[in-house]
Parts: sequence; structure tokens; C-alpha cells
Amino acid sequence: VYNYGCEAIVRGTTAFINILEQQCHQKQKLHVVYYSMNYEYDSKRLADLGIEIIPVKTNYSFFKKIRNKLMQLCYYEGCELFYDYHKIIDDVDMLFFIGGDIYTIPAVKRENKKYRYANSLAEFGKKAAAKGIPIVLYGASVGPFGHYGKAVKYYRDILKTYRSIICRESIAIDYLQSLSLDNVIFSPDPAFLVNSIKTEESKKSCEVDFRQKAIGVNLSPLSLNELYVNGNKTQIMRMAALLKRIHSESGRDVLLLPHVISKDPHDNDADFMKKIVEMFDKEEKSHFSIADYSGGFLGIKHQMKNCEIVVSARMHCAINAIH
Repeated sequence: VYNYGCEAIVRGTTAFINILEQQCHQKQKLHVVYYSMNYEYDSKRLADLGIEIIPVKTNYSFFKKIRNKLMQLCYYEGCELFYDYHKIIDDVDMLFFIGGDIYTIPAVKRENKKYRYANSLAEFGKKAAAKGIPIVLYGASVGPFGHYGKAVKYYRDILKTYRSIICRESIAIDYLQSLSLDNVIFSPDPAFLVNSIKTEESKKSCEVDFRQKAIGVNLSPLSLNELYVNGNKTQIMRMAALLKRIHSESGRDVLLLPHVISKDPHDNDADFMKKIVEMFDKEEKSHFSIADYSGGFLGIKHQMKNCEIVVSARMHCAINAIH
């Protein structure tokens, strides 16, 4: 959940399950488990949720890597799973697979006549469904899978075994229904279910004079790298000029809002925005600040209340500002 959008989806899914539990008048409280590939970080960030967090132990053996590579080279339909999926299947009564873009094929790949389409989460779903585990796909953008017949059949055959596919956008629903899937319904992104923790301290911090409110800006190096191919330094200069113009024309200070804190420098909002601020002189820097991102999705949400408007490259950052 170093990506605060993913944190929001986990939080929203937990809230969604709690709502379902109340509507079903469960006599026994449901035991919700989150399986994490990044246990130490995730368990601290989600400590307030009241759910059990279990580390997923990976197994990247040399034999598995070789076999997976051969599958890719031969365009074999399946792929290796580098963790003990048997234990997860044996320990649960139901599975929620939660989105983002977890079942889709990038456009650059779909342009090819033939492409690699196997998906590790889909493979896990196939194995779980074979054992009779009900599966819900929630909060996701699903498809498109392109025009390669084997890819379309692969996903359609797996997705039709799921109890429900709950999509966050109508375009995905229309696409899946065009593939004759009848287990598809709409629900807004899980992030809309995430509310602020209303403490006296947070309320006080949000009591800012309307005329003093800042303009919040989220920038994504990942988005810029996908749009432009002229290098990170050029993008930093372009964004610095844009932020200066926002300040000069609005007369308001600018609060920079990191949303993804990744180990990958091409996907780390905070590092990218720090480099931009470093380009300003001393007087200019006094009008730009980077939000404290140590509190994750909820911590950023509180600070957004000091903003008159938020301009966001990341979708979940925008949702955080709206709600």
C-alpha cells in the first residue's frame, strides 16, 4: 500500500464487507484477512483497520523461474505462482480480488497480432475456483484483452467462474457484457467508502481562512513518462514552470500532494516533486510545500482540506480530494 490508491482500495473493501455483513445480519463476525506481499509496511499502515494481515511467503526458486520463462517463450497459457497459493486456498471460505488494473492488457501489447496474456492473479483464481472457493472481483478496471482470440477466451473462461465482477466504470461493464459475461455489476470505486478519522486535532488543522487556502497539486512521474519520451530532466523543468505560473496567476501558495511512494524512482511522486522544488530560488520556495505523506491516504486527506482546489494526475488522489 505504498501506493495510497491501493491503500484506499483495501480500506474501502473492508468497509464494503462490513456493510454487507450488517445487511446480512451475521450472527458471527466475519474474519477478514488481507494477504500482503509487503507485510512490515502494510501492517503498520493498516493497523487501525481491525483486520488480520498475513505475510505471503514467496518462493522464487531457480527451477520455477526457468519454467516460467519457458512458458513465456512458448506462449503457454499458464504461468508460475511464486508463493504458496495452496495454503491461502485451504485457509479461506471466500476470496476478494481487489483492483486497480489487475485484469487488463496494455495497449502497446494489444497492438501485436500475438502476445503474452497469462496473468498470475487469474491463474490463482482458476485454481481457487477449481476448489469451489467463491470469488468476487471488486473495485477493478477489467479489460480490454485485445483481438488475440486465445487471450480473450483465457480471461472470459476464468472470469465467468467468479461469483461476481464488481466494476468501478461503465466502459468495463459494457466490454465484459459484450463477451457474454452475466456476472458483472457496477459499484463506485472503493475509495469513495473511505472517510476521514475526525479528531479534534484534524478539525483544528483544517480551520483555514478561505482566502489563505492553497492550490493542491499531485504530479506523477509515471504518467509523464508514459506521455513523453524526452527524459525526466525536461519534465521536471516543464512542471516547475507550470507550478510557478499557477502560483503567479492565482496568488495562492501551492501544496504538493504525493500519492505513490515507490522504490522505483520513475513512480515516486515525492522524490519527483522534491526535485521540482529544488529548482526554485529561496523566495519562490516559500510559496511551495510538500504535504506530510507519513500518514498515508488518510493523512493526505486531512491536508487536502487546506486546499481550495486540487489538481491531480493520480485518480485516487482526486477521489481523496472529492470525498
